[in-house]
Amino acid sequence: MVFLQSSVDPLIHRSFQSILPTIVQDNQIVEANTSIQLVDNTLNLLGPLLGGSLAVILNPNLSIVIDAISFLVAGLLLILISYQHIKPSAHQHTIFNDIRTGFHYSYQNKIVWNGALLFLCTNFATNMFEANFMYFITGTLKYSALFAGITMAISGIGAILGGLLAPILNNHYSSGKIITSTTILAGFGLIAMFQATNFIYIGIAYGVSNLCSNINVITYFSLRQRVVPKIILGRVVSVTRMISYIAMPLGSFFGGYLLGHHISLYVIILIAGLLRTLVGIYARSTPLGHSNGEEPLVATDVEK
Repeated sequence: MVFLQSSVDPLIHRSFQSILPTIVQDNQIVEANTSIQLVDNTLNLLGPLLGGSLAVILNPNLSIVIDAISFLVAGLLLILISYQHIKPSAHQHTIFNDIRTGFHYSYQNKIVWNGALLFLCTNFATNMFEANFMYFITGTLKYSALFAGITMAISGIGAILGGLLAPILNNHYSSGKIITSTTILAGFGLIAMFQATNFIYIGIAYGVSNLCSNINVITYFSLRQRVVPKIILGRVVSVTRMISYIAMPLGSFFGGYLLGHHISLYVIILIAGLLRTLVGIYARSTPLGHSNGEEPLVATDVEK
């Protein structure tokens, strides 16, 4: 059931990303993405607390029903959104044709393509240790679940602060500089966790990484929505998300493989930090690193 629910999420994400540019003006895209990420990150902090409380106070099965109802309410609210309908192209739409079109455009647009590859590498690096991070706090460092929760809360605050800083930075710096710089700084945040044993310090270092990651995500989402034609945006988001998300299970598996061969999670975190830093440095030399968010659109048959 969790697998099926996770399979639905990508359908929601690409549709939501495609609708957003039809609701707001181009100069409001960064602020709109910031608002979405702030709400999302805040609820990621409050959600587990509320869910855990409901599971304790009520019957766990009843808390699951309440959770399901919340999805229904969200769906009803989405129906009320008024957006500009994009006229579909005359081309025959099949799943394979749409995937091919999305890949073709994404590869042509080197800003989008290099962004997808950057997130491929960063997702791989992050998931190397994230899958075992809670065990690291409770098992390796011997902290209680309460202190593990505090650590995650501190790191979550970093993500919220990143959402607040994103529009300010986007008003003063180019998208390419922001994306590559925050990737490098996120790597430094992970490297700072090497050999750390204090849960507050770990939370702050991880919070710095999350702060940079959230600025990174908001800026890239906004950049992609500006440089990709609306008529093909959904397919491009689907393809780039698929590319970047492939790395998640691979990173988790590789991190688990290293742990299984008695490699310390400290070393894995260090590798992840170095990988993110190097990817950010390399991205500086690509079209993504030189992007200012005002590049001309790539012509495609879909636009004609």
